[in-house]
Amino acid sequence: MTAWALPEQHPIPADHPIPDPAPLRNYYAANRHLQRALACYHRHDPAALAWAEHYLYEWGSVRAQQVAPLYEVAERNPPTLKTYDRRGATATSGASTATSGSAPTSAPISS
Repeated sequence: MTAWALPEQHPIPADHPIPDPAPLRNYYAANRHLQRALACYHRHDPAALAWAEHYLYEWGSVRAQQVAPLYEVAERNPPTLKTYDRRGATATSGASTATSGSAPTSAPISS
């Protein structure tokens, strides 16, 4: 079970041998590999490293506290495809007036 899964959808018994991890407060602070890679990449430019660490620390917090809870909503509401023809009518409604083999009736675009 991931940190952002809904407890009511995936109940875990209290005596389960592997406990559910606590939700992360900052994804950058929890990612030691990214921190090491960043330090290696900016090893000759400490000012750039300080800027990047500050920026990623802020965004790691935003992602963990504001974006991660939206994962639950996205998992409950999968994407749906609604197709439209070039005139804006839904492709499945058959509202298009064009017949097969006819040229479009729109005026040419002048530049």
